Amino acid sequence: MKNIKYSIFDLFSYTIPGGILILVTLLSNGFFQTENENMILIYKKEYVILAYVILIISSYIIGFLTSILGSYFLKLISIFVPKIVPKNSSLNTSTKLVLLREFSPINFNYIEKWYSMKSMCSNLAIVLIFSSTFLLIKTTLINNTLIIVAIATSIVILYIKAFQFDKWSIIELDNAIHILKLENNSEELLKSKLQS
Repeated sequence: MKNIKYSIFDLFSYTIPGGILILVTLLSNGFFQTENENMILIYKKEYVILAYVILIISSYIIGFLTSILGSYFLKLISIFVPKIVPKNSSLNTSTKLVLLREFSPINFNYIEKWYSMKSMCSNLAIVLIFSSTFLLIKTTLINNTLIIVAIATSIVILYIKAFQFDKWSIIELDNAIHILKLENNSEELLKSKLQS
């Protein structure tokens, strides 16, 4: 178990959105009602741990799948949003991340948090779309209107935050490379790191 790495990125980007989608799906289908046979089985002590393990693994997998849709939606919306151009460094994002991971792990972890928050926001927007579909089928017209307004507002807010977190990650990554003076001799630094 000690060798399993589970980062904050995985938790916020995949597991939490996936878990929310699973729980909403189960709730909308009456899974948690006490007379449900599946719930009676899970309440038995020998199945509780297994149920939690299955829930966590399923949440991660479903969250990973929704992240693919979330990234496509972000790319689609980014057509209408002006792209952020780094001011200090002309290196591509991949090279910047490699440099920070090798020479400044603290800055790398800091920037990874912004990426995870961006992913979580876009994934939660996708989860809200799916969840609202399940809920709309089960409710009345007045409730449907309220759900649609709430979901639309939430999705817009989440995507605004996703773009904000993306902007912050780009700016912070650019600033870190500039302040640490990693751009000018990036190839030499990486070669020396590989040789040592």
